[in-house]
Amino acid sequence: MNGKNLDGEESLAVVRGFVDKIDKSTIVGWAYNGTDKPVAIRLLCNGVVLGIIKADLYREDLEQSGIGDGCHGFCFNVVGGLPSGELIQIEAREAVSGVELEGSPCQVEIPAGPRHVTALANLQEGKHAGILDTVERRCIAGWAWDESHPENSVGIQVIVNDCVLINSIANRFREDLKECGIGTGYHGFIIILPELLSPHICNTVRVIRDDGAELQGSPVIIEAVSIFDPDILWFMQLAAKRVGNNEERERISEILLSTLDILKTTANEEISGYDKHSIERQKALTSGFEDPSRKIKNRYKRALVIDSRFPNPSRDAGSNAIISHIRALSDMGYDVSFIALNETKATKEQKNFLEKDGIQILEAPLFDTVEVVLRNQRDSFSLIYLHRVEVAQAYIGLARCFQSRARIIFSVADLSYLRLERQAIELDDMELKSKAQRVRVLERICAIQADALITHSTEEMRILKELAPRTPVFVVPWVIETPPVIQRLQNRIGCLFVGHYAHQPNLDAAFWLIEEIMPLVHKQRPDIICYLVGSHMPERLRNTTSPGIEILGHVQDLNEVFSRVRIGVAPLRFGAGIKGKVLEMLGWGLPVVMTPVAAEGIPLPVELKEVVVEKDADSIANMIISMHEDRDIDSISRIGVSFIREKYCISSIINSMKKIE
Repeated sequence: MNGKNLDGEESLAVVRGFVDKIDKSTIVGWAYNGTDKPVAIRLLCNGVVLGIIKADLYREDLEQSGIGDGCHGFCFNVVGGLPSGELIQIEAREAVSGVELEGSPCQVEIPAGPRHVTALANLQEGKHAGILDTVERRCIAGWAWDESHPENSVGIQVIVNDCVLINSIANRFREDLKECGIGTGYHGFIIILPELLSPHICNTVRVIRDDGAELQGSPVIIEAVSIFDPDILWFMQLAAKRVGNNEERERISEILLSTLDILKTTANEEISGYDKHSIERQKALTSGFEDPSRKIKNRYKRALVIDSRFPNPSRDAGSNAIISHIRALSDMGYDVSFIALNETKATKEQKNFLEKDGIQILEAPLFDTVEVVLRNQRDSFSLIYLHRVEVAQAYIGLARCFQSRARIIFSVADLSYLRLERQAIELDDMELKSKAQRVRVLERICAIQADALITHSTEEMRILKELAPRTPVFVVPWVIETPPVIQRLQNRIGCLFVGHYAHQPNLDAAFWLIEEIMPLVHKQRPDIICYLVGSHMPERLRNTTSPGIEILGHVQDLNEVFSRVRIGVAPLRFGAGIKGKVLEMLGWGLPVVMTPVAAEGIPLPVELKEVVVEKDADSIANMIISMHEDRDIDSISRIGVSFIREKYCISSIINSMKKIE
């Protein structure tokens, strides 16, 4: 026959079948779709899926009736047995299409046996009734048997709070029981409760045999919960799945969204101090006097740091810079919170990295946008730190609106327009030049709106003073780590270029080094190997093969590479800001052959300025060779390390940051 689909309409799928028999532990029937392929049947009890079974059992009556080859029957063993003593509804549907078999749905009432709760009084001491293994709000499992009749399955009762909830049979096969000599092994049970036990009350669960013997481990007490534990989550998800129409779904969605808003508001009020402030305000209104020192803006210093992404020290210099500035703010007495513009969740490593310094990470779902934090924690921050122009452009206005008492700091990282402008000149790209002009306008607007500007470069400090003459500008470096002992360079050979290759100036410099500079070096010194190291290296660079060039890509520990080579090299043709890898190599005692662009903004000692060469391949190649022949190279190495330790230490950063407050 043609079955009915889930909406009660005629289905195109032709599935014939029938539910023949339903008793305590089995559901029997057949299904046939006109082919020899067995039909998968989904069985449900009161809307809860009992399981899926293939209709592939041979039945002589089916073959005699012309139902295929007769191999289309099914006999489903109900784990734990069907509920008894109440009216239940059994459904049998084709698993894929949902077509319902004839005789389905079927309402039946499984007779309850003569067992009652009073049987608890007849506990039999000394008999091994069985063991209760698992008791959860939605599932109870274990085993039960009668050792005087080990070949038989025994009936069991599940009693919750002194009321019989389910009558079932312990007839599930368990290999462990058979191996231990417990009857035939067919004495296990798993009972899926038709309704979740209420999480709001304490539930006492007991399981007894039909002769009154209580299983070992029974009773079990499931305490009431006051938090959203996994059982409550499961219950909510189950309830949501049972919603039958879009109108109801919309109503529930509104409830959940409003609940999320409450959670967000509560979380923001808690960390901003508004909850305590409300109590203080109430006391002040009662007494008629409010102590100004108790106002929220004066109770403690809070700083909100906003960047485009969560910092990753191995990725770029900007990450190292902002981490140093965050730590400096923390050392200055600020409670620092961090939120990212373009990333809603931090990785476990990023979270651990920040939280070990006491930095609070604001992330989804409670703090899913910067605007939510600025708006819902109104006037609770004393300092807003905006890192990079895209962040300042997006939020400097909102920060002014919702954090009117905060000092707003715009950290430019490097002047993006300057980098783009130089790149456009180098590549003769008019479109890039136009973009540079647009970015210059944005950076100037943000600089004018800020209370103070941070740059890492003395050269960019000069330019910023021209862009926004009324906004104070401060040069604030970041911490550069140096090893406790500097190894000698005299007997080493080779040079190193390190960069983040998603940054266009670094990628351009890498290809210039490979294609033009190192071939000139190898004409005189073929023994000098150049190593290229860094993250986000594109395939066209990674697959480059050239004599005397080794492409290492991302290296987890740069220390090993630093200790292998004699010098660093930074042949940048365009760019802006301070070059972090130049500072790192100097801190490790490597003299760095660099172009004026690479050295720009770094207050180098006179001795280190000698390795700054003109921006042409011949000059750079000659300096690389010269540094390999310089017998006084260890002296240059020590000068570089001393310079980094003096200018790029935490005390220097804190002193610079204090000037901005």
